[in-house]
Amino acid sequence: MKLTLPDKSIRELPEGSSGYDLAKDIGSGLAKAAIALSVDGKQQDLHDVIHEDCSVSVITIESQEGLEKMRHTLAAQVLARAIKIYIQIPKLASDLLLIMVFTMMLSALRQFLLMI
Repeated sequence: MKLTLPDKSIRELPEGSSGYDLAKDIGSGLAKAAIALSVDGKQQDLHDVIHEDCSVSVITIESQEGLEKMRHTLAAQVLARAIKIYIQIPKLASDLLLIMVFTMMLSALRQFLLMI
């Protein structure tokens, strides 16, 4: 499949490749710094499979987009930890599910605060 990079260059990768595979193909330094992928303008996990020809960019912590993603993830993890301590649950069934729920809660809270 053909992946168009921000500089308009094209990388060809086999079907079933992930964003990490793309970053690794570009360079090992980028693969280490990568935290997510933008596919046709939509963010996705670095390890999600890319299914078709598209425009892509690798998101790193050095970019504004990457910094926002890391802040959002960190805020969700801090909130999850605070709730675990507050309600004294030693181990929750799925930390990933918990982070997803709190991510949605943070988004709803942000929308509410913007309305005030």
